[in-house]
Amino acid sequence: MNRGRAIPDSPDSWAWCEACSDRLQEQEPRLKTADADEFAAKLWLDESARDDCPVRAADRFLGEPRDD
Repeated sequence: MNRGRAIPDSPDSWAWCEACSDRLQEQEPRLKTADADEFAAKLWLDESARDDCPVRAADRFLGEPRDD
């Protein structure tokens, strides 16, 4: 998965970037993989800059609540 310039810093971050990209492509099949990957990485980077937990941000975006 090509995540552009954003580099997730943990296995959880990498996993949700991939899940986010996959979900985007499920919702919009015409979207290219590289574009979905880039968006997922940008979302992770933006949420990290806000000091929000990026994993939680992805869960909000994907609509999948976490138990922790």
